[in-house]
Amino acid sequence: MAALDLRPELLQLQISYNVAQVQERIARRQAWPELSLTGSGGLNGTGETMSKNWKEIIDGRRRFWTVGMQFSYPIGNTAAVNDYRRSKIRTEQLLNQIRSLSWRIRNEVESDMRALISARLQVRMADMSLRIAEKRLEEYRRNNQAGTSTVQDVINAQNDLTFARNSQVDAVETFAGAVSRLWRDMGTLLDHHGIKIDAEHVGKIARKAALKEESTREGLGLQLPDLEWAMEAFRAK
Repeated sequence: MAALDLRPELLQLQISYNVAQVQERIARRQAWPELSLTGSGGLNGTGETMSKNWKEIIDGRRRFWTVGMQFSYPIGNTAAVNDYRRSKIRTEQLLNQIRSLSWRIRNEVESDMRALISARLQVRMADMSLRIAEKRLEEYRRNNQAGTSTVQDVINAQNDLTFARNSQVDAVETFAGAVSRLWRDMGTLLDHHGIKIDAEHVGKIARKAALKEESTREGLGLQLPDLEWAMEAFRAK
């Protein structure tokens, strides 16, 4: 279903789920034992004088190497284990949210399709009723001129035509609303209206606004609790 690839809230949940998976893997590895390979090397001098030592070092006569392995096992590392458990629960919650939202999107699109079909049928019935009302009014007018129908019959036919026109307008409005809801639930409403959102530009604006707000607070020397207290005092006045 295309809606599952276009709905922004589902895409955001999938991004959060991918991030949570990475965090879960990192937290899991923090609770694992560690095996490290260590190594070192250098030059050594064993001459009788300092000059001989430097000469041996420069000539590289006495080299030494050390290689080893370091194994560490976390005993009682409850903090890392708890972090891993929390990360795993968070990942499972996001996965359940994705599944729930996917089912809800499917149900919404299916409901919109049924509503669209019903609205289309209403438009057809309204068009048919309008044509019948127009023919009925013309017929009563001819009959009135011929003296076979009364003025009241013509007025009733005009009222029926007005009602048919209003019903057609309502049916078209209902159909347009059904189309808009389908586009919205499919995630293509803005595309159909030719509206493009530059996410990078929006992010830049948000960052600039945050920096401006932060600099304003620093310039005033007020923190958030102080601002809230000032607003409450202003309202009290």
